[in-house]
Order: sequence, then structure tokens, then C-alpha cells
Amino acid sequence: MPMLAGRISRDENLREMLLSAGIGEMRATLAIPYMYFLPRSSDPYTQGVMTIVEGLQRMLRDRGAPLALDGGLGTQTAQYLAAIVPDWSDHTWASLYGAVMVSQRRFATVPPLAGIGLGTSATGDLLASPVSWLLGGAALYWFFLRDPEGGRARAQRISGGARRVGRSARAAWQGARKEWR
Repeated sequence: MPMLAGRISRDENLREMLLSAGIGEMRATLAIPYMYFLPRSSDPYTQGVMTIVEGLQRMLRDRGAPLALDGGLGTQTAQYLAAIVPDWSDHTWASLYGAVMVSQRRFATVPPLAGIGLGTSATGDLLASPVSWLLGGAALYWFFLRDPEGGRARAQRISGGARRVGRSARAAWQGARKEWR
């Protein structure tokens, strides 16, 4: 019986670790069994491991690491974990949590580049810029929507086309109706 009581108290400590990392009660319950695994021996795409990694990403972000909270164990997350625990893949998830929690290491955040959106990636920041959306909309209008002939020629073209389309559509409908009879 003492072994069972010891495991329960360890599970409660793991729950407290996960809750302090910002993981909710339900997700913490699902992630506790994975806390005993090594990162190199666990599947990074299981929900429990993704929850654990998301908690680690939250704690690393609190220390200044510019990480996305996606729960994926990518190269950036691995680099920041290696800065705190150099051989991080040889430790259990629980010991990684403990090491990150007691670590005094702070990471310097890099401010984004100023400008109209030519920052770290050519397309990601460019698409986030309102100026690029405005220029793209103007280009779409210029090439596809504007009328180079003027309003009068366009009105004649539309009205003539509408009559022809109407007559041919009516004839097609009447022909189809005769086939069904």
C-alpha cells in the first residue's frame, strides 16, 4: 500500500506542475501518464505529449523565448530546452518541467523589424501589412474589374449580351421540356 500512496502523491505533484504551466484540469489529467516518459521515446503527436510541450512552451515564453503555443516539439522549442537542460532528451518530461520551473535563465526577445512588412519572412510579414493588401486590391481592380472602354460601351455590351443569353436560355429550357414529355 505505501507504493500506491507514493504514486498518488507524485501524480498530484505532476498535476500541480502542469496546472502552474497553464494547462487546464482535464488536459492535465490526460497528460500525467506521459510525464514519466523520455522525450526521445514518446510519440510527439499524441495529445498528452503535445499538452506537455505546450506547457513547456508557455513557461519558456514567460522567460522571453519567442515560441508559438502549438504543442509541437520543433527545432525552436528544442533549442530553448537545450539552453536550460543540455541533454534534455535523456530526462523525463517531469524532470524537464522541474528544470524549467527552477531555472533562472531569461531569453532576450528580439523586437520585430520596423517598416511595412519586410521582416523575417518574405511572405508572412508582407501579407500581414495593410499597405500590401491595399496595393493588391488596386492591382486586382486595375487588371480585372476596370473598364478600359468607358461606361457607355460596357453598358451596351452588357445589355446586348443579356438579351442573347436570355433567348438562348429560354430556347434551351423549352427544348429540355419537350424531351421530358
